[in-house]
Amino acid sequence: MLQVFKIVNHISGVSPGTFFSIMNVEHSTVGHDQNFVKKYARLGVHQSVFSRRVVNDWNSLPVKEIYSRH
Repeated sequence: MLQVFKIVNHISGVSPGTFFSIMNVEHSTVGHDQNFVKKYARLGVHQSVFSRRVVNDWNSLPVKEIYSRH
């Protein structure tokens, strides 16, 4: 999760768009507005790549942790 936080907050030097697609949620009453969308993976080998493994964990984090400052 630390690496995801660094990517999303532009600390690691990697563009977030390289790994993640952010869900377009404008007025969500639950969770935070930086939820990721899992990209479709046809092959089994793509099921375990970094960007797919962390989506559920990131989306379940509380707002306080998503917006904490480094």
